[in-house]
Amino acid sequence: MRLLIVEDERPIAEDLQFLVLKILGDLVSEVALETHLEGALQRPDLKAFDVVFLDLNLHGRDGFEVLKQVGACAFLTIVVSANTDRALEAFEYGVLDFVAKPYSEARLRKALDRLTQPLHHKEPRYLPVRHGAGLRLLAVDQLVYVQGADVYSALHLRDGGQVDSEKTLARLEVLLGAAFVRIHKSFLVRRAEIAGLDAAGGGRYHALLHSGERLPVGRQRYKTLKAEWGGDGALS
Repeated sequence: MRLLIVEDERPIAEDLQFLVLKILGDLVSEVALETHLEGALQRPDLKAFDVVFLDLNLHGRDGFEVLKQVGACAFLTIVVSANTDRALEAFEYGVLDFVAKPYSEARLRKALDRLTQPLHHKEPRYLPVRHGAGLRLLAVDQLVYVQGADVYSALHLRDGGQVDSEKTLARLEVLLGAAFVRIHKSFLVRRAEIAGLDAAGGGRYHALLHSGERLPVGRQRYKTLKAEWGGDGALS
């Protein structure tokens, strides 16, 4: 796992680096530091990072303008900030967690647990995505399913539209939480949109959506979904 810390106070950045390495140990291959947003965004290896720890007050920059820009990137974002009055707003922008300053090792451990353990948190309200030369805040409640496509993902919406996200399917699975279920190596679906399951024979399985669409289901995932089936037309 590769992590980047964007924090304008060097002692805090180094303390975060020390604690992250202590908590995650061998799971981490790199923890890089940047004290300026521009330096972070101009890194040629930026898309290779799995998680970015982001301060919202970077040399006087508007933290939430920064958050919208960074939130559309490929990595997951954990905010570490003293702006606790805006924590709920930060979650609406699709951050994985908001760690208040002054932080503790225990609080950082809880945030990092979200990367390594099954998640039960609520989905974010928005996902920032690229829109032309700018950004768009996509309402997550309009998202039906996600189809992985190499290094990006296709977001399929209720109105039949499709929007691309720089985040991989695996990262969106972590971010979107328990409201979505992985049914196939290439598909992540909102649980409430699944109307039923179908075994087509020949080792082929499908999820039937309320929209009428049929999506492929992996064999092992089919067994797991059947075990969760509530028998009332929706997953339990």
